[in-house]
Amino acid sequence: MKQILFVFISALLMPMLAHAQIDVATYHADRQQLICYHANEDGNLEGIAVVDNDITIILMNPDATMQSIDNSLASLMFEYEDVDVNVNYIVDGTRLLRYIYRWKEDVDFQKLREKQLVYKGELTSLEKMDKYLNEGVAQRVYDIANHTLGCLKNPIRVCYGVLDQNPFESGKTKMIDKEVFDGIAKDFSTIGEPVYKKPVGNVFQLFNVWTEDWPSKVYQWLLNYRDWNRKLNEQEKSWRNGLRPKVLQNETTPKEVITIIKVIEKNRPRCELIYEGIVPKNIVTVTKDPRKEGVEGKLKEREPNSPNTGKAAPEAKGTNDGGDVRVPSPNMTAPKDSVENVASEPDSDNRSEEAKNAPPKGDPDKLLKFLNNFTDTTKYGVLDHVAIVYYTASGGEENWSYFREKGKLVLKSHTSFEGGGHRDYPYVRFWIDFANNIDPKVWGDVQIQLYTTPISFRILNTYIIDCRGTQEEYMNGHLPQKTSGNIYYMPGGY
Repeated sequence: MKQILFVFISALLMPMLAHAQIDVATYHADRQQLICYHANEDGNLEGIAVVDNDITIILMNPDATMQSIDNSLASLMFEYEDVDVNVNYIVDGTRLLRYIYRWKEDVDFQKLREKQLVYKGELTSLEKMDKYLNEGVAQRVYDIANHTLGCLKNPIRVCYGVLDQNPFESGKTKMIDKEVFDGIAKDFSTIGEPVYKKPVGNVFQLFNVWTEDWPSKVYQWLLNYRDWNRKLNEQEKSWRNGLRPKVLQNETTPKEVITIIKVIEKNRPRCELIYEGIVPKNIVTVTKDPRKEGVEGKLKEREPNSPNTGKAAPEAKGTNDGGDVRVPSPNMTAPKDSVENVASEPDSDNRSEEAKNAPPKGDPDKLLKFLNNFTDTTKYGVLDHVAIVYYTASGGEENWSYFREKGKLVLKSHTSFEGGGHRDYPYVRFWIDFANNIDPKVWGDVQIQLYTTPISFRILNTYIIDCRGTQEEYMNGHLPQKTSGNIYYMPGGY
């Protein structure tokens, strides 16, 4: 009986042993940079949301590895296995999978994680979180993210320039409380319109009343914003044209990509337009009290907006005619369409326009133009053989086979059959063999398999077999073979 009673009391006490989730926000006035930190009920840092000229959100696993990184340029998701890390990333409507091989054997990576794991389960109070930040440990999250992205050997890292900054600069970064919040509001009032065109200005304009749970509300809203923004990253945008092939196909140097990003940031829609598609379920208005300075005010409930009909919301200047400020609820919903929403009739065929309009037969000139664009700046050697298969909408196939002769690709065979079925998502597969003529000390060749859409040749999947190695390795029978990408792939919609 005593044993049963003990177990019963222990069960009652267990929920009391769990910690409350901790949210804090910091602000750096010189950078106009807001950062929200979230520790879960287990006392582990779970997320960092950085808001300045963009919104970058990093989510962490309990073992101090990256779970995801998102901003308006790119979204990345990480899956950790015994041998490798699957990195699934999206840039301007294109999704690609790459691997980081033998990550547990990376000594530098493990050292970075060990430093972060010292604080595992420790972030259980505001005081401990304050100590965590002041000791500069948040920088290690950036270090882990930078190291992980560096392992990809891909310009994708340059989409996350914020990782080059120290997130907590002593003496300049302040943890936000009511006093700091009022100072920010006063500072923004002197700067005026320009700051409200940035995401950081929009956040303070949307959440312009200080409450004790202000960091929690803002962080939850930013998580919802991340989900909405990821849907935008899955769509092609004209103002991001040029970023996708440079980043995803690894055709350029980080310096060149940075130049492209500067152009993108210059042409990016105004921040209030970026927020246009977000229609929260509940709206709270803030009525300013003229007798009080700063951001003091009284909250009042307002009836929810009518359902989203697909039409774009009015331009959000931050206030309506009555002086009220629109504040999204943390329970906001992501829009179904892109920012450029337009009302449309329901369409039973939910395939992309490219899938609907795929031609019955391939165009060899366009195929070779794409191939040249892809291979001109690669460092694997020269094209030795190319096989192209177009899987048509009729369920048929069209095949081309090219071999190199006297420095040029020569078509050796071309076959096709119509097929008698139906394929919802036609696609093209490129099988590219490179002969290694770059370094005589390096033996072995490289083979790349690409899957693309049939019209715009958007890359759906890449699989690389790299057999390059030293002469000594080959002479000793140690034939190297490094693979990356997903060998098993079938287009499931685009």
